[in-house]
Amino acid sequence: MIDKRFLSENHVLLFQELMSRFFGEDEIGHDMLTNHRDLGPSLYALAAITYKADDLRRHIGRHHIDFPGLLKTGEAWSDGERSLLRLAANLWNDGDHPATVGDCFGGLDARNFEAATYALRWRFGRLDPA
Repeated sequence: MIDKRFLSENHVLLFQELMSRFFGEDEIGHDMLTNHRDLGPSLYALAAITYKADDLRRHIGRHHIDFPGLLKTGEAWSDGERSLLRLAANLWNDGDHPATVGDCFGGLDARNFEAATYALRWRFGRLDPA
């Protein structure tokens, strides 16, 4: 499995929950994250928004992320939370959810900047070896 760096125990737990919601327990396998370099980084970035877990749960289901609905919900979130949300949407499908660097990094504090840059490295196959 891909070596992942999480920001907190809550980040790990929410990431695992979101992956289970998307795939279902029966589909999660050892190489699943490696084979889905768009999904893993996107959910990693979303899971960093741990205080919005209930909102995330409402918009993620079996083989689906409702990014239009999530982006609408996220309009009321903080700048940093919206930045991570925009990054996650762009990593998932940049054609449907274009974003500028400012959109994705403009409101991030140091903690969330680390999550964002890690998600980018993961998405583009630039993770450091374990």
